[in-house]
Amino acid sequence: MFYFRGYDFLIEIDGIIGVVMADLFTPEYKRLKARRPPPDLSTVIDFTSDLHKGESLTKYNGCVSKLDLSRSKTTLVGLKPSDCWEVFTFRDYPGFFFIVNPFQNGYQRYWASRCIKDFPQDVDNVTNLSALGGERGADLWSPFANKLSCDLHKDDPLRKLRWTTLGYHYNWSAQEYHEYKRGGFPKDVAHLSQHLALSLGFHNFSPEAAIVNYYYQDTNMGPHTDRSELDHTAPLISFSFGQPAVFMLGGTTKESAPMSLLIRSGDVCVMSGAARLLYHAVPRILPPDPDGKLTACFSTRKDSDSTTTTAFDPVTYKPDHDESECEKNDEIKTLNANIESVISSLDFSPFEAYLKSSRINMNIRQVLPAGCKSFDDLKSESECETLRYETNDENTKNNENCESPNMEQFLKHL
Repeated sequence: MFYFRGYDFLIEIDGIIGVVMADLFTPEYKRLKARRPPPDLSTVIDFTSDLHKGESLTKYNGCVSKLDLSRSKTTLVGLKPSDCWEVFTFRDYPGFFFIVNPFQNGYQRYWASRCIKDFPQDVDNVTNLSALGGERGADLWSPFANKLSCDLHKDDPLRKLRWTTLGYHYNWSAQEYHEYKRGGFPKDVAHLSQHLALSLGFHNFSPEAAIVNYYYQDTNMGPHTDRSELDHTAPLISFSFGQPAVFMLGGTTKESAPMSLLIRSGDVCVMSGAARLLYHAVPRILPPDPDGKLTACFSTRKDSDSTTTTAFDPVTYKPDHDESECEKNDEIKTLNANIESVISSLDFSPFEAYLKSSRINMNIRQVLPAGCKSFDDLKSESECETLRYETNDENTKNNENCESPNMEQFLKHL
């Protein structure tokens, strides 16, 4: 016998009454995911729009606060000084940070090109296509870039690309990492994520794995938690490039009602502390603007004076301190020079065509406990298995009936 009481269900079996808490996450996810009719997005927080309108945070009734950061030494070219970032925290989600596009205009071109063109072609990395037996490091970009029409169609091989893993390669079926499935981690991504982490006070963050997700207008990510890493004290850092998306953040179970945020190109979400293991989802990618143009964050100074988008006027890199220790570092100097060189010579036209209807999410995480450089650094294999067992056991308990990001989900539209 069933009784409905508010948001809960009372279930009576053989005279024993139990309470089943209702799922408040999934119905809202399905509402925001729906195509017909289009959902009402008035409850979705849009910080970029608010900032442009000059609206105050008082509209959120104290639930949202602005975090003022001190200036940290800028090490990677293309980022605004950290004391100029618009960073928001949330009363009901301690440990979650939302950073409104910290990139200088034009520099997202570099990161978009890395995610779309370079990472899938690197034989060190794994894609959803190579995981199913396709050629590792296959060039999916050139056939698209060389087409007479750069519109992205469903029959394009590039359109079948759903994810690329860097560093430790995530096993989607077993939901775990292995030492023998590890590639090199890109130095530019490592420096980018470490600078973000350091600016927020995470001094020991070690980027060891990344998943680059490719979203199209008809794709989404169901409710899930990220529990497979052995160190949950380290933050998960997520960058977005391309079309806007709705991001949902809930509680440790789906019984908590979620909040929804609009994520635009360049925005960064950081899940740490109590927020590290919360349910989250991406129910919807927003359609491109009617005029078909990308946002100004991809523009360069010469764009307004030229009919082509390939011209770039490099911004002179000026460190916060001329004699900063980081600026003396040859690796940083090389990375910065390479970023400037790539942007200045990049034919951005095909990338622009791709991004007009797509979104890229690059999320970076630390896999191992602090102080460990590999699984071999753990005290023993039994310790590793214990950590993995505890992680998977928690994953099982907290992900029942959850649309977790497994292989089937990523390939269902192929």
